[in-house]
Amino acid sequence: MNRYKICLVLLAAAVCFYSCKKDKKPTVITPPPITYPDYTVLKPGNYWIYQDYRLDSINGAAHPLGTFDSNYVEKDTVINGSTFHKYCDVAFASGTSTYNIYYLRVSLSYMINSSGEILFSSEDFTDIFKLYTYGPNAATPDTLTVTEQMGFKDVAITVDAGTFITSAFRQIYHYPASYPFGPTREYDHRYCQNVGLISETTGIYNSQPSLYERRLLRYHLN
Repeated sequence: MNRYKICLVLLAAAVCFYSCKKDKKPTVITPPPITYPDYTVLKPGNYWIYQDYRLDSINGAAHPLGTFDSNYVEKDTVINGSTFHKYCDVAFASGTSTYNIYYLRVSLSYMINSSGEILFSSEDFTDIFKLYTYGPNAATPDTLTVTEQMGFKDVAITVDAGTFITSAFRQIYHYPASYPFGPTREYDHRYCQNVGLISETTGIYNSQPSLYERRLLRYHLN
């Protein structure tokens, strides 16, 4: 009889242990959110001042044009339920004054505009973001192909405001073989982490080999 009671006690303990083990909920570990480096610094009140240059096609020498541009973030606004930053670009490159407004936001590692086009990525140096064609026309009798992608990852460049480690959003123009200034020409927009746009190509002309560029002179970040 005692042996029978002992077996019952052991059986009850085993059932209780199994029941407790079954009811115990697994621990759910929530991974921390992924954060990406900020290369655009789109905060209202931030501004950047640039000096305009013409780049010599032979030796790369930069010749100041005596004109200055500015970019600034005016305010935030909501478009289709998402917050965008109103980014104003005042340019005087090559003697032509322009005032452009863009609505930009950062989504994961990408900076996009209000049309969803990618204008920069801190991580994606593999994909071609956009491909389109021009022509034929008088200047380019054959089709001109343009690709937009990232390049020149973590390259140091020196401008008036100092030396910065930058990565570039590139608009690469692929010319036909008959073009006299090489198979490709590029608009490069170089950004530095926690600073913003450091330099960018502002002008390429089919009739001349020189490039035009703006370079950061000074900036203010809130």
